[in-house]
Amino acid sequence: MSDDPVLAGIAVDLPAQLQALDEVYAALDRLEAAMNSLCVDPHGPTALMGLRTAVIEIATNIIRHAYPPGAPTGALRLLLQLYADRVEAHLSDDGIPYSLPETLFMPDLDDLTDLPEGGFGLFLARQSVDQLTHTRTDQGANHWRLVKHFAGST
Repeated sequence: MSDDPVLAGIAVDLPAQLQALDEVYAALDRLEAAMNSLCVDPHGPTALMGLRTAVIEIATNIIRHAYPPGAPTGALRLLLQLYADRVEAHLSDDGIPYSLPETLFMPDLDDLTDLPEGGFGLFLARQSVDQLTHTRTDQGANHWRLVKHFAGST
């Protein structure tokens, strides 16, 4: 984390259900509107496209995998933050523990009818952002941090 000032922040608490993805998309749209109103870096939309791809993939994985079948519907928390040089997303859930593989591989795409069941979405998410980290908090939550820098910033 840094001490950089947050120019805009959007936080939503959602049920971990597929219908909640509409609200995730809406939150990303609000972030884009904030970028436009604040006249953030002109390359920001490209950065936001990468972040959008990764956020939707991680949110979908939380909805599909964090809470076992038959368990009560859990929560999905999303925090989007706009900085002068980057955009960040923080997603968290109280579902089953998850461990991010140390390496994510591009699957063999020679036969599109035989894609692996898992891992491809995480590979795409990782390729869409500059940083993707997962931690399990002391409070027992899965926490994802996704960072996408604007072009020309480090």
